[in-house]
Amino acid sequence: MFAIRLKELREQAGFSQAVLARKLGVRQSTVGMWENGKNKPQNSKLEMMASIFNVSTDYLLGRSDEPNTDNAEDEIWELREQVRREPERHYLFNMAKDADIEEVRRAVAILDALKKMEG
Repeated sequence: MFAIRLKELREQAGFSQAVLARKLGVRQSTVGMWENGKNKPQNSKLEMMASIFNVSTDYLLGRSDEPNTDNAEDEIWELREQVRREPERHYLFNMAKDADIEEVRRAVAILDALKKMEG
């Protein structure tokens, strides 16, 4: 299902395989292998594709027929990006990877407050 959805989304966006490959930082042949079902992307590339096409990773993988992401998933994506950019958040994020969105929001708020106290 992933291969079919990827090709459909890429074509709907008007991207060639080469254009999508550049956006993802991979070779065109890699995108071709994904679309032919010969290979699957790493999670980081899957998340990038979901962001590029504004769909959920579940939709890309065929686990959902609802393409659009909801606000909670967008917020989780942004929080993940913050963690990626700020290594001091890695430990907390790893401990809370099974937490729900409210627990993650509280944890981020606590970290931000501690950062302000230090600064």
